[in-house]
Amino acid sequence: MAGVGQARAHAGVPSTHVNDIVVVLVIVLVIVLVWRGPKTLPEIGKMFGRGVREARDEINKSRGDDDSGSSSGSTPA
Repeated sequence: MAGVGQARAHAGVPSTHVNDIVVVLVIVLVIVLVWRGPKTLPEIGKMFGRGVREARDEINKSRGDDDSGSSSGSTPA
């Protein structure tokens, strides 16, 4: 039974790593807020959102290239 637990831990991101990531993101956000000031925070958020959107589009495009025969119903624009 120990092998099943190890397989689950490697299948996804363990919850302790997710908690660590959240803590690091909060610390970075506080540092940026102090460094750049609260007025530029919306602009930084827009840039971050744009980057996430582009990354997501690239991931979806590469998945579409890999799964050329899939019937997902969505076509790349």
